[in-house]
Amino acid sequence: MQVPRNKVAHAWALRTADRWVEQQLLAAGAARVRAAAALLLVALVPSQHFRAGYSRSRPHPHHPAKLPDTAHHTLHQVYTMLLSKLKAARKYTDIAVHGAVKLTAYFGVMSYCVVSRVEKLMFGQYFMDLWDLYHPGISEPSVAVHPNKQALITFWHTVSVDCPENVQLIVSNPRVIKHIAFNYILADHEDSDVVAYNRAMLPPYYALLRLCCRRSASFARTLAQHQNVHWAFRNIAPHSHLYPAAADELLRLARILAARGGAASSSSSSSNSNATNGSEIDEREAAAFRRSTLAAYLQGLNGRTSWTTLISAFCTLVENGDDRLYVVYNGGLQMTFEALHSLHAVYVEGGAGGTSVGEGVRGELTAALRWARALCRTLRTRREPKEARALLLACKDWPECARRLLTLLNLHQRSALLPRAALGVLRELVMIGGGAALGALVPLAAEAHAAARTPARPRTRNRSHTHAPPPLYRPYHKFIDTCCRVARNQRCMSEQLVLLSALCALEAVPLRFNYFAAFWRDIANTPADAKLEEMLLECSVLSEYIDAVLLDERESLEDPIIYEFVQHYYPKVCQISGAASGSGSGSGSLTSGSGAIEAIAEEVTSGGTRGVLGRVRALVILSAGSLPPAAVTALQRALTALHQRPPTTAEDDQAEIEASTETIAEVSRCQSPEGSEAEETLEDLPPDSDDSPEEEPPAPPRPDCTVQLSDAIQALAARVRHLLPE
Repeated sequence: MQVPRNKVAHAWALRTADRWVEQQLLAAGAARVRAAAALLLVALVPSQHFRAGYSRSRPHPHHPAKLPDTAHHTLHQVYTMLLSKLKAARKYTDIAVHGAVKLTAYFGVMSYCVVSRVEKLMFGQYFMDLWDLYHPGISEPSVAVHPNKQALITFWHTVSVDCPENVQLIVSNPRVIKHIAFNYILADHEDSDVVAYNRAMLPPYYALLRLCCRRSASFARTLAQHQNVHWAFRNIAPHSHLYPAAADELLRLARILAARGGAASSSSSSSNSNATNGSEIDEREAAAFRRSTLAAYLQGLNGRTSWTTLISAFCTLVENGDDRLYVVYNGGLQMTFEALHSLHAVYVEGGAGGTSVGEGVRGELTAALRWARALCRTLRTRREPKEARALLLACKDWPECARRLLTLLNLHQRSALLPRAALGVLRELVMIGGGAALGALVPLAAEAHAAARTPARPRTRNRSHTHAPPPLYRPYHKFIDTCCRVARNQRCMSEQLVLLSALCALEAVPLRFNYFAAFWRDIANTPADAKLEEMLLECSVLSEYIDAVLLDERESLEDPIIYEFVQHYYPKVCQISGAASGSGSGSGSLTSGSGAIEAIAEEVTSGGTRGVLGRVRALVILSAGSLPPAAVTALQRALTALHQRPPTTAEDDQAEIEASTETIAEVSRCQSPEGSEAEETLEDLPPDSDDSPEEEPPAPPRPDCTVQLSDAIQALAARVRHLLPE
């Protein structure tokens, strides 16, 4: 209390410090005396800011304000004297005599004196004094809670951060390299005192090892094979809920130890062959480290509670398809499903989606979905279907996980990233699980679509397709298409899946997706799939879809796939509708009457050029079979108007058609007869050949619309000639 106020007291305390520091700061038996001695040393520095920042409970805060020159000079006097006491401190390391806390105040005040890089460099000449103090007297005693060790390591880490010179002192000393990893640590997760101690001591210790690994590749290779490091990954890293900072430091350390190329880069003077051999050895060692560390995480983690650590471990240790298969075979896929279960509960059921906390949870949920997809995709592409299906079905949580992922598609998201990631997982589950996955997912999806339907569909022109559709729509419709194709291949098509396919197609009419048309056109062209075609014809939604195309979105008939589909199925639907109504004329269909033909013919006659190809094709389809005289007359007028158009109108028509459908062709229409396109790459995942997007064949060139229109007009003329009396 007097030193800051009284110059005489200050001068005396500073002048005689070398005589009282060891006795009061290190040797005193009372903790209060040692703490008071540390406080007196801080008070010697003539800076109010420096004095105010020191706290017995928080001895090493940051020092944002620069000290005056006088204060800095005094600080160096105190700091140098403290460094000189490192040799004397060895006398107080015997736990049986002095206990385990004698040096805490000493290292605490010394750490507080490190305010700049200058103090860090001043430590260099005392490095071996610190090492001789640390090993083995402090590093090895079998005591669970060792505050002296914690204080020493904290100081050591403090003088090493942003000071490569001090780190080099470690990695260039063979004796230090040999013993620095030997550090007695007890992992008793039930003892609160031990947990609190480890929570404070382990982060600076692992951070110090990490600094050494960054400095020296050879040290990193040696450390990667050390038994104590593997112990840490088995006993500390999986318990991030108890040791968050230590677990994070271990992950950062693992990222360095798992990296490749360290051996080759550290021996630039060797021959090319030696460098190549060294690189191969280093790669094998890095792979071995990744596997052993992955095994530690997979054995020790609980996916339902430690999803953050699990995701981070995957990002750090999984580099290629072999690593992903290793994860699958060692229970990692089940753990990922467990993590998804918990993340879904927090984000959706817990209501975190609209909160600031929800932003972080959404990122973790998206990352977990990407890893689930990557693991499943590697399993599907690198193992036989039967084995892959068995491994998936062995994961007990996959059905519940799949059902929860369906609910993510209904959330109102500012971006489609999360639903798209969920769809990626669902698609892989269907492709691997086949009938089992379809049995779990299709009833829920079909029920959701049926519940969302309106009683009556308004007959109004929907122009929403002139804008790019929301990015979620295409992946979902592609997913339903995948479900249908898997069911077809495995002969497990159900009525619910047929209904779901038709409901999706009905919703996608304004978007011009042709997945539904492409799939069922292929069915129609395959005699062996006749029973599947019968299932579609028995679905009442099919007639709604055809009516929607012909009455609301005739421009979609410009797509040859949709046109071929309607051409094939419209007569069959009319026949079924007519049989149901007791008439063979097909009058049961909404589009079978002459009203629709007369209305479309009037549009053609009125001279509008936009959508003329779709209108003419609609007339060709609707004119099949017998028609009343009024409809035939309307067709004649339309045909006459088409033939009387000026020669330049055809070119104008093509330009307008292409302009009106350019956006739709790029955004909405699928790019192959199979109704599929290239997948997105997986962001934030290690690149690997197994993880590349599935390539699709290039889109066929768009046919000349003038030729298509000419063919449609000729077909319509043939229909009219057939309908006219001789």
